[in-house]
Amino acid sequence: IGLLTADEVALAGGKYGTNNFNYYLKTSRCQWLLSPFDLTYGNASLFAIGDQGSIGANYPDQEYSIRPVISLKKDEVFAEGGTGTTSNPYIVESEF
Repeated sequence: IGLLTADEVALAGGKYGTNNFNYYLKTSRCQWLLSPFDLTYGNASLFAIGDQGSIGANYPDQEYSIRPVISLKKDEVFAEGGTGTTSNPYIVESEF
């Protein structure tokens, strides 16, 4: 369990400094990402998804949302149903 990285957001359609209203990670709230942005001069900042869907960065004293994600190994789980949409999410079962 963790947070999305900036690379994963870019693979989903996010671009640095460019608004994107047409992908599933765009919400009306800014969201922190796991990736650090800048560590110069002792001022750490983090990548984030902006409320308009762009990838950006800010200092961690901002009140942004988080979106936890779970990574699953393909060979240890299988889907029982669902289409992967918000209204019909995947149902994942484990063999354990």
